[in-house]
Amino acid sequence: MMGRDQIRGWRRTMVSRMGELLALVLSFALLTSAVAQDESEARSDKASGLPAINLIGIPEKAKKEIQEAHDAASADDRNAEKLGRLAMLYYVPAPISAAEVFHKASEADSKSFRWKYYEGLAYASAYRSDDAIAAFRAALALDDEYAALLIRLGDLTVSSDAEAAEKYYRRARDADPKDARAPFGLGTCAKKRGDAGQAVAHFKEAIALCPQFAAAHGALADVLEAEGQFQEAKAHRGERDRGTVPPPGKDHLLIELLSMASGGTELLQTAEGLAGSGQHQAAATLLQKALERAPDDVNVRHAYGVVLDKMGRTQEALRQFSEVLAVSPSQMETLIYLAQTLIHLGEYQLADSLVHEVLQADKSNLRATRLYGGLLLRMRRAEDALACFQRIVDRDPNSYDGHMGMAIALICQDKLDGALESYSKARKLQPAAADMSNRLLAHLVTLAAEQRHPTPETTRELCAPLGPASLDGLARALSVAKLTDESEALQRFPEFVVKRVAALTAAAEYDDAVRMAIAMLPPTGDVAASPVMSRLRERLSSSPSDAGMRHVLAVVMSRLGRSDEAVQLWEQAARIDPKLEVVYLSWGMDLMARGDYSKANEVIRRGMGHLPESAWLANALAWSLATAPSKELRDPVEALKLATRAVEKTQRNEPGVLDTLAAAWAASGKFKEAVQAEQDAIRLANETWRSGGVPGYKRRLQLYENEIPYIAESK
Repeated sequence: MMGRDQIRGWRRTMVSRMGELLALVLSFALLTSAVAQDESEARSDKASGLPAINLIGIPEKAKKEIQEAHDAASADDRNAEKLGRLAMLYYVPAPISAAEVFHKASEADSKSFRWKYYEGLAYASAYRSDDAIAAFRAALALDDEYAALLIRLGDLTVSSDAEAAEKYYRRARDADPKDARAPFGLGTCAKKRGDAGQAVAHFKEAIALCPQFAAAHGALADVLEAEGQFQEAKAHRGERDRGTVPPPGKDHLLIELLSMASGGTELLQTAEGLAGSGQHQAAATLLQKALERAPDDVNVRHAYGVVLDKMGRTQEALRQFSEVLAVSPSQMETLIYLAQTLIHLGEYQLADSLVHEVLQADKSNLRATRLYGGLLLRMRRAEDALACFQRIVDRDPNSYDGHMGMAIALICQDKLDGALESYSKARKLQPAAADMSNRLLAHLVTLAAEQRHPTPETTRELCAPLGPASLDGLARALSVAKLTDESEALQRFPEFVVKRVAALTAAAEYDDAVRMAIAMLPPTGDVAASPVMSRLRERLSSSPSDAGMRHVLAVVMSRLGRSDEAVQLWEQAARIDPKLEVVYLSWGMDLMARGDYSKANEVIRRGMGHLPESAWLANALAWSLATAPSKELRDPVEALKLATRAVEKTQRNEPGVLDTLAAAWAASGKFKEAVQAEQDAIRLANETWRSGGVPGYKRRLQLYENEIPYIAESK
């Protein structure tokens, strides 16, 4: 697994890797040619007449599956299920052979829509359009309401018979009104017959159903440009460049077919479409199955990491990206996504190093430049961020992201005249300008929270973090500039913040909820004058059973030094939901931070009474019993027992838990074991990109190497 100490190593290997990559591409081209030749001359099993494909280059597990499926189908060549399974395994590496076997399966079960539909898909994948159309029409006779089939028939006939294609698309839209591909097809038909008005309407319908539909944005831009609507056309071209493929609609048969694949463009595009439409679990499952068959496929592993990151499974995403980079350090796209995931984790310094290295290797990489600008804003380096976004605008004067980034960077520097100028340019480039006011508010509030992450020490001048005063000042400036919608939206920020805090709390994203709440409080901590705090209290009053929100507010109060209020809120939360683990953890750690280890132990043991299997509560109590300032409160024997249990329950995969184990070993006088555990914590933290605790781990390691236990300071 590639860790943070290897960041610089990837760049040194890029030149040699590019040579290897070129050789690999040439080899693959020759292999593809050979496979194509074998495909066109597919030999047949003499006994069964089933085609046997060339297995060179196919992953071992997939190869074994194919061989077993071929043997099973050969032994029972009238069994549609066995024939169909073999054809499904053939689909990606040998689509023509797959089509032949699907045809045999449909002969064995003439009433099966599934095999005939798959036969059409296989021929379409091999660019045998006439054969695909014939198979699809035969499938249509078995099921004339399967929307995905109707769309594929439309796609195959639109260039030769737009009138027939239009009928297919209309039937598809009737069968599944939510599939964006049907109105896109209708727009294509309207465009072919010169009906610009209908084309625009249909393309916009497709975009409304699937906002990230890249082809629909591109087609709409073409029509708008031909009609002289250049500004709107440019905006849609920008959306096209940021967009993806549409989801496959209700095509469950395609998902089933691709779940047997070990890779391929269609698999990746389908997963991208699913993830882009919010169907993250379906995309993850599809990619995970492919990786089980082909664990060395870096493209599938990269895509899996992207989906995991979108699902909030950041540590798993990091592992996938690290495995890709361990095999192929020059995968720029993976490096960028890795940095993006680190940003989501708040590991800004690591992300900074990584994106900086990418840009040193490729200064023209706009995606990396855009990501770096956003990262610099989070790190409160607004002046540097402005320079990043200016470079984007210099290269593409019609870049929405560039102008919007410049606007935000100038807002962070309180340069509102320039900010309004850049924002106005961005506004003109955004097709959904009506929603710009809410997007601006969401962007600023989210950034304000993200600027509350700890930032690395630097000699650079940092801007002040955004807060309520920033939003109030900007609202006034927007009002003067006659941008009324934006001004009114910003004035509603307290309601927006409370809704976001509630949503984050409901999703158990407690740290993010706390950061957002604190970001929108006055810097003086005067909660009585805060509209956000008053609305949070109102929400608590109207939600007597919301333990999570009480916990969030307790942490906020603790950070503001209002310990008595924090304790009251934690008590309420614990009574409402005695099994809400985070309450006892935060409350206990808060008590330790204030030096009250006795009360902390009491709170944590109370939580363990409700959650006896909790690794995190065991870890917290072990830390207290190993490091308490008072000798009377330390119990090295119980600390070691609890820490060992916590390490086992977390499968040695949590650096902080290994750090606790080291402290427990040291408290027991076992310094050799303490050194080993602390070294393990440091290694794991570096490998899994969790660097926040590493400075503390290293300080404690020095103590243990000198046979000195770590004891917390008295308060």
